[in-house]
Amino acid sequence: MLRERRRFTDEFKKAAVDRVREGKRVADVAREVGIARSALYYWVQESDGQKVVRTAKKAKDSEQTGGGKRQYSEEFKRAVAQQVKAGRSVGAVAKASAIGSDLLYKWVHKYFPELRKPRKEIGIDDLGQIEARLEEMESGRADAVRGHVEQIDTTLTQEETEEERRESAKRQAEAEEEDRVREMLADPLVWLQKHTQTKDSHWREAKALSPYRPFPDKPYFEPLVEGFEREPVLFLEKSRDLMISWLFVGLFTHAAMTTPGIEVLFQSQKIEKAVELVEYAKILYERQEPALKRLYPLKRKKKADAELEFEHGSRMVAIPGGGDQIRSYHPWGLFQDEAAFMPEAGEAYDNAVPVCQKIVVVSSAGPGWFAEQCQSATDVYKRDLPKGVTLRRMDDCRAVYRVHYSADPERGAAWVEQERRKYSTQGAWDREQEIIHEAGGGERLFAEVLNRWGDKIIIDSPQFQPSPYWKYIGGFDHGKANPTAALVGCVDGDGNIYLLAEYYQPGMSPKQHAIQLQRLQGFMQAEIVADPSMFYKSQTQGDGSFKAISELYAEEGIANLYPSPENNELLGMERIQAHWLNLDRRQPTLRIVCPRHKRDIQRPIYGLHNDGCPNLLWELRRARRQELTAAQLVTRNPTEKIVDKDNHLRDALKYLVLSMPEPATGTIQEQLQKLTGGLDMTSFMAHYGHMLPSVFREEEKPVTLGRRGVFVHRMRYRR
Repeated sequence: MLRERRRFTDEFKKAAVDRVREGKRVADVAREVGIARSALYYWVQESDGQKVVRTAKKAKDSEQTGGGKRQYSEEFKRAVAQQVKAGRSVGAVAKASAIGSDLLYKWVHKYFPELRKPRKEIGIDDLGQIEARLEEMESGRADAVRGHVEQIDTTLTQEETEEERRESAKRQAEAEEEDRVREMLADPLVWLQKHTQTKDSHWREAKALSPYRPFPDKPYFEPLVEGFEREPVLFLEKSRDLMISWLFVGLFTHAAMTTPGIEVLFQSQKIEKAVELVEYAKILYERQEPALKRLYPLKRKKKADAELEFEHGSRMVAIPGGGDQIRSYHPWGLFQDEAAFMPEAGEAYDNAVPVCQKIVVVSSAGPGWFAEQCQSATDVYKRDLPKGVTLRRMDDCRAVYRVHYSADPERGAAWVEQERRKYSTQGAWDREQEIIHEAGGGERLFAEVLNRWGDKIIIDSPQFQPSPYWKYIGGFDHGKANPTAALVGCVDGDGNIYLLAEYYQPGMSPKQHAIQLQRLQGFMQAEIVADPSMFYKSQTQGDGSFKAISELYAEEGIANLYPSPENNELLGMERIQAHWLNLDRRQPTLRIVCPRHKRDIQRPIYGLHNDGCPNLLWELRRARRQELTAAQLVTRNPTEKIVDKDNHLRDALKYLVLSMPEPATGTIQEQLQKLTGGLDMTSFMAHYGHMLPSVFREEEKPVTLGRRGVFVHRMRYRR
């Protein structure tokens, strides 16, 4: 089809060109007069005379290149024009025939003149009409644009509303995730046990499906976490393989991850062991939930084996043992692992104290600086500590925790028996598991039974009260440079012994000791069995005479001391052990009263103890036989000799049990109940009434000579 062709007059072209020359843009003028911009450009060039130059240049270029116009046959031209006549558009036919639209118009007009439409003359007079029509078009276009803008505004409003909804949902999700993350990190122990995983190198032996598993739940973890959060400095002596080192690595990892800009040092005897601690911290970080890793990303750089650094500036660094290693850093926290085996642990600790806000020193038992620090602490009573865990404090209030293997419920008697076989010597077992820093001797006599049956042997309830009808007994061992020790106990009607109080004090004279002994509950009423050597006159006096130590005490009012019938060390220890045999089938016949917070003291507590016998327990746990070397064992049997050290209250107990105290006689009512054999009083009187005078007639006995006889007679009638 042919569109209507327009023909513009020269005046119209000139008016349009003049507007361009007045400074208007070609695009604006073309839009105003309703023509194509290319036509207006052509008119401007034509008025400047550029058309002739361009045409001539084009012809010259054509001659130089040898190019020419394409030649079309008459049949082709007519066939193409015939398609336009048939109703196809000029553009479609021109494109299909690969010719220009202008050329096709010429062919159509040539072969089919009837299709040629007369050109409409447009002059300068029509310019106003064109402008009016353009204004009308512009108005319509403005309305259309306005409607389009309104539509866009509506769309944008909807999009903004949707975007706000998405942003609100995103903020809510972020807030929920933040709350969830905050809840996961609120308690470091909860984070360890529920939101990350540890690596178990023995997972195949445990028949687990993977080496990664949650951190275990042990009853002693919680008090240690509380101590870590509360104490600026914390010492901890422990049995082996309780995962305590891993626990503190986890606590320091949690602190470094959640606190920007702090530095934590892990120190061990060798750098390889310290790197293992950092590697464990990396495992805890990598195995935690993805939300936590997104919130606390690591710094993007090449990772060093001995370092773990967070993007917010905190980092954990492994350093070897050595007193000056810490000087190169300014740490917030220091963790010394197995400090008893680092020769310069004390110097490193001293260098860290001025800059560190959190110091944890952990080790199994071993002599040296670490042992001295721990043994200088005094026990602190804390009721809520689990079994096997004690808390003590040094003079400057630094905390010392002790975690024994008995704190783990899974480590019972069967475990002890099996684990003990793995150690070659008793000393090694004592150091690694019993937490004895100076261990190295032979078999320990009472430690195992006290650890295994301590709940049966030791009475730590403040509600315990001995019967007033029980018989008071006691043991005494005098010392000069060594402590003077006194024990007070009682015997019930069945012959069971209860040790109630003790006195333990070195470096004083009998006169000074007597003042304290008179304050020891039950001591003055008891029959005290003492070291036989006290009754020999071996103490030189100022006038040249000699007196026995017992006489010196008697002069101060302590007249109830009597020599022990036996003083054999091995026999005495066997008598004590006999009271604690077969405790899986019976109750012990020798029990020791001691407050719970004093059951596991690590050094003697000198003075008067009317609330129990903590120093006796301390000595009994340390009692051991002498150990022979391998060379000595070649020519002799293992010795049964007992190490003569820290045995003062133990000797007092030895004297007591060797005297074989008789059971208490009981009250009249108890005697009657025993005599009647369970009969009611009416039946008993009917059968045995005539025998009563002879039953209760006291046998006449000769008066026993000596202080002991007088004391026994007096005490019997006093009751």
